[in-house]
Amino acid sequence: MIVPSPEQRTEKLRFSASQAWNMINEVYIACLVISVIYIAMGLFEGALLMMEGVLIGALGIILLKETSRAAALLLISICVISFSNSMVSWLGVIDFGERNILLAFIGIWCGIRGLKATLALKGMPTVDDAIRRILPDPFGKK
Repeated sequence: MIVPSPEQRTEKLRFSASQAWNMINEVYIACLVISVIYIAMGLFEGALLMMEGVLIGALGIILLKETSRAAALLLISICVISFSNSMVSWLGVIDFGERNILLAFIGIWCGIRGLKATLALKGMPTVDDAIRRILPDPFGKK
């Protein structure tokens, strides 16, 4: 393992708030486009694709309105599941009926980009923040 010397500084990817908002807006638009494509394909192939499209569109809206890290993580997880189902169908192991590898990959990319933007806007959560959210303050202070 190579350990950097004190003179070398690791560069962190930083965004301004306006760049982060632009990223979230781009992810929102991409989620809506993916959602419309899934819904249109669902008209011909089945209701599961329509439900997946509605879910991706809803996560895009939640990501825009709430700048939620949870929505970005759910978007990543849904698209990873869709990508794995598409790969298994494409390889012929089990036929799930969907072979939307490109759409799922674009969804994964959008989820990662949305997660980066929400982390840039809200910052990384710390353990103290998590403890404060779960356990009430015993002395009643804020």
